[in-house]
Amino acid sequence: MSTKKLIILSIFFICPLFLRAYNTPEINNKIIEAIKKQSASIKNLQDLNIVTSQAFDGFSKTDPSRTIIEQVFSANLIASKQQKLNDSTTNLFKKAILNCEKTKQKELQIWASLQYGFYLYTYRKYENSFPFFSYCIKNLDKADDSEVISPGETYKKIAYFLSTVGDYHKAIEYLEIANKNANGDLVQLASITDALGLCYIRLNKPEEAEKYFNETLAHAKASNDELRYGKALGNLAEINLKNKNFTLALQRLQQDLTLSKKVGNVQNTVYALVLISKVYLASDNLSEATINLNLARKLASSQVQFKSDDYEINTLILEIAKKTGNVADELSARRNLETLKNQLRTLDSKDIIMRMGWNLEKAKLQASVETEKDKRAKESILKMGAIICCAFLSIIMILVVNRYKETIKSDKANFNNTVLAFKLDKVNSEQKLSTSTQTLAAYKTYLDEKNSQIELLEMEVEKANTSTSYEGKQHSEKILSLLNSHLLTNESWLAFKKSFIEAYPEYYQHLIQNFSGITDSNLRLIFLTKLGMNNVEISRILGLSIDAVKKAKQRLKKRYSELYDAIFEEQNKELNR
Repeated sequence: MSTKKLIILSIFFICPLFLRAYNTPEINNKIIEAIKKQSASIKNLQDLNIVTSQAFDGFSKTDPSRTIIEQVFSANLIASKQQKLNDSTTNLFKKAILNCEKTKQKELQIWASLQYGFYLYTYRKYENSFPFFSYCIKNLDKADDSEVISPGETYKKIAYFLSTVGDYHKAIEYLEIANKNANGDLVQLASITDALGLCYIRLNKPEEAEKYFNETLAHAKASNDELRYGKALGNLAEINLKNKNFTLALQRLQQDLTLSKKVGNVQNTVYALVLISKVYLASDNLSEATINLNLARKLASSQVQFKSDDYEINTLILEIAKKTGNVADELSARRNLETLKNQLRTLDSKDIIMRMGWNLEKAKLQASVETEKDKRAKESILKMGAIICCAFLSIIMILVVNRYKETIKSDKANFNNTVLAFKLDKVNSEQKLSTSTQTLAAYKTYLDEKNSQIELLEMEVEKANTSTSYEGKQHSEKILSLLNSHLLTNESWLAFKKSFIEAYPEYYQHLIQNFSGITDSNLRLIFLTKLGMNNVEISRILGLSIDAVKKAKQRLKKRYSELYDAIFEEQNKELNR
């Protein structure tokens, strides 16, 4: 290779390393974590600008990472202030994601997409959030944890979404990864264990759920996180409700309600009031259930993100109205439910959640068969080399496949021929016996042939069992079936017995008269032994193991003791006549 080409290749591969010097995942992660640690001091965009400047101290002011990170934090700050969906937040998120695509910073694009998706998810725009969560899941499954920004928070937020759409097993998988990356952060650990408990409740594993909720209580108490402590109590109360322990459920829910009101969290206050109502409803205290439902409805109807809670509240009000016969409340609840049903069509209705679950499964299936397309241009020589290699491999694959098909075809033909040959041998033996006078000598020949055929079939079974192909397994089954057909059936035994008695009537009478209680099974052993068959040959004819034949003879010897030898002495006398 010429010096000029070496220089070009060096520039092509080395330059990107320098261009990425300030944009590595590790550096971006440290900067983002530094800004998050100062979140308590950030009250407005001006404060955010100051904190961002400090975090990027020593970096270029035109660093593209700074623009992206500042846009995402600004979007989240505006959303937290306005407490609703707004154009300013939406536009900042879209700009940040677009900048990630332009600068090809995959780790920042995952982070920005997650923040935008979670913002939409928070305000119940589940269907709109789906593409962003799906993008994150697809790329995180390929990424190493070291390349993920804020892995604990990232996996936890995606797990929230997964549990909403009903993929609890995948949610648990992500929460366990988040747990490993919490780095001892008690607040983070409390939220993760709480989410794990909720997943296990939905999977109908209350014991596992209770274990995680108790861990949440411990973490929340240690970190003085009153809201999370209240949530964990409420979740434990849900288990108590299922177990009909209404007293303990109400006790825990009252604590949850007090803490939720204290910190001013409307969402959890609504949750606690609704669950309290369910406990009263389950214990037939309809008046208390109605009071708490009215309080919950007043709060839920105030904000758009609580529409699904409002729908559940009205469903419970309708149930109580039916029980009490309150027509006015029933009509009001029905009207409210119809209105809310229409409003929920674009938010978090069950239909949307179910559709997202289907779409998520579809996305996972597509992700398993797709490979990321190479976006960078390759030099013509590399392209040509790849094409040649692919063509060469394709030819090899075609040859291998064709060879494999031919082998299968050949094996199948050989298998069929082998089975046919065995069947013909069996038929010939049976025809010879049927056309003969069916003397004992004919049966002796017939049984000898059977023994030889069974021996060959056993060898063929062993050979077929070494094959892993479908045809090999089918062949093994056919051979086993043919092997079983060679065994001495009741019908063939009766015919053989008749011929034996005709040949040795005195010997048979001797056995019957002198060996009381002798069975057909005993006679089979004695007759076959009389024909000169050893234990191996007898085991083949009767379909027994060699040990089984030996044990049968031992039982016969034990039963008749010293008379046992007389059986075979008499037998030898008959043979010598």
